[in-house]
This record gives sequence, structure tokens and C-alpha cells, in this order.
Amino acid sequence: PFSGIYLNNKESGMYHCVCCDSPLFSSEKKYCSGTGWPSFSEAHGTSGSDESDTGILRRVDTSLGPARTEVVCKQ
Repeated sequence: PFSGIYLNNKESGMYHCVCCDSPLFSSEKKYCSGTGWPSFSEAHGTSGSDESDTGILRRVDTSLGPARTEVVCKQ
């Protein structure tokens, strides 16, 4: 956390999976959570209740204490 070339990236666009190129997040939904990791208020294609057509998988992550939702590629 808090390192890397994309830490302060402000470019607009879509974030894609590096392995399969599935769209994951829009830069419009990015916000600063103070964790050093990129944070997004919504994953791509998840504004409705049906996520079956999206390329994402949600996982609960409690490694830093409070439960967070990690969004990863289904691949």
C-alpha cells in the first residue's frame, strides 16, 4: 500500500483485469479510503441487483480488522 506508479492516478477511464481484460471499475467511482489501496464505491456493471453478467466476484476481507468487500475478476 501507499506505493506504485498508480497510487495517485487521476486519469479517467475503466480499470480492467490484467489477466483477462474484464472491466472491473470505472474511475468515476474511485475514492480515497486512506488505506493506500485503490477504493471504489461500485464495481463495473453492478448498479442493479443482478451481477450474473459481470466479470467480478465479491469476497469478504477481514485481514485489516473491519470487514471489507474485495472485488476480483471471476477468472
